[in-house]
Amino acid sequence: GIIELLKKTDVGCVIAPELLEYETTLAVVKEHHNYVEIHSEDMVINVGDVRITVTAPRIVAENDFTDSYSIVVTIEHEENKFLLLSDILPENSDKLIEEGFDFGCDVLKVPKYGSEDYMTENIINAIVSHNADMPYIVVSEYKDRWGNVIDSAAVESRFEELGARVLHVNKNMTFVSTEKEIMLSE
Repeated sequence: GIIELLKKTDVGCVIAPELLEYETTLAVVKEHHNYVEIHSEDMVINVGDVRITVTAPRIVAENDFTDSYSIVVTIEHEENKFLLLSDILPENSDKLIEEGFDFGCDVLKVPKYGSEDYMTENIINAIVSHNADMPYIVVSEYKDRWGNVIDSAAVESRFEELGARVLHVNKNMTFVSTEKEIMLSE
């Protein structure tokens, strides 16, 4: 469905690695949209008063495992910061920690739907150390192509123990950023 969606929508910029798995999709992207390949430099996009930082993967595997290429996206508006960890692998998040990456945020989308294989204690500690107040933590329900449900219960419990507001999302939710606060609507 992604190919038909890309043909019918206006997408400002598509950021992806050149992987064989994406070959057909990337052909459509390059024909219809502004394509930017993932590279080793971070990218900043300013849209009005919103700043979007795309943090490139720090360790890229020598294979076509797509999670090796996951980016981290930070969206800043006024005093509010959203951190989207996509499917970042533990070795990539450990590298960001070593580099002093700022995990401070008001809303955090955990990697890989809240899988404890991806949300390691190292990254939880980095999040805690960068946030005076624990952010909203967003996890989502997911079934892989074989019907296995990724269990986020351990990650949710760990953040709840730390005083975070955990939102288990299985439907559309909207975060609205105003000058000084974030509101949630369903």
